[in-house]
Amino acid sequence: SEIGILEIERVELANGVTALLWPNDAEPGRVAVNVHFGAGLRAFSEDDAPYISLGETALISTGMAGLDQEDLDRLVTGRKLGFDFTVDLGTFTFSSITREADLADQLYLFAAKLALPEWDARPIARAKAGARISYDTYATSPGGLLNRDLESAIRNGDARFATPTPEMIAGTSAEGFRKVWEPLLQRGEIELLIFGDFDRATAIEALRNTFGALPPRAPVDPATLAPRPEAPEAGGREVLYHRGDASQAAAVVAWPVGSGLDEVADSRQLEILSQIVMNRLFDEMRERTGASYAPQTRVDWPTDDVGGGTMIALAQLKPEDVPKFYAASEAIVADLA
Repeated sequence: SEIGILEIERVELANGVTALLWPNDAEPGRVAVNVHFGAGLRAFSEDDAPYISLGETALISTGMAGLDQEDLDRLVTGRKLGFDFTVDLGTFTFSSITREADLADQLYLFAAKLALPEWDARPIARAKAGARISYDTYATSPGGLLNRDLESAIRNGDARFATPTPEMIAGTSAEGFRKVWEPLLQRGEIELLIFGDFDRATAIEALRNTFGALPPRAPVDPATLAPRPEAPEAGGREVLYHRGDASQAAAVVAWPVGSGLDEVADSRQLEILSQIVMNRLFDEMRERTGASYAPQTRVDWPTDDVGGGTMIALAQLKPEDVPKFYAASEAIVADLA
């Protein structure tokens, strides 16, 4: 059926898999493929949280259909195939950029990871080693510390958003990795998005032969989902310390906002609001400090109604200017309110 937007067509296969197809020539020779399935971060308990980042790093490399990472590297020679994996708030996503000639092979790889996963322990060991090494390097600068700890801090310390500590990584194993990830690959509706320079009939046939060959999947049981992320107590403040140059600091203000498509128009208004906040912060900090700091703002509005949306203002500055940033932020948002 047509969905009524940009000639995008919705196709439903007999086993319940759905796909949105949009053949177009906006980028000749390119086809974007996304596969959404499962429940994303909400499928994890806090005890299993270390396996989230390990999964993003190692899940694809553990193999599929009798192929390990070396086999996959040989397989893609001469083809345009990709295999990215992300864990979002409400879904898991496979994604790639391919071309029409390789679309059937790309869909086969994605479907094979769901139907015939392998569990090679070597990529997991490499991911664990990399996670242990990188953890301490984050603390060498304010920006690194923000990358490591901000997402968890603005969600009341929720471990699912945290960068796992070396101690947390040490508590993981290849056996535990499989125990966590295998059922997650088996459950939840599948929706594909195929947009780009391809033939409709060719794509539908490739879908039938790959995702259409999967057995019907059990839905995700809402009772098994972890709680929505929570915002910290209003007005709270957390101080973290880095090991880098003592003349460098960063300051952040975060506000909880909504999520979901029902009120997605609010997210567009918040994007405009965040730009106004950023412009005023830049002017205010330049006047107060005489330095051209470049404050940043961003709005994260999950399209799945899973909570965890935020609006953030931040700046990297000198330690003595941190109170000025907070004073300017409070004055600006009070005026806008």
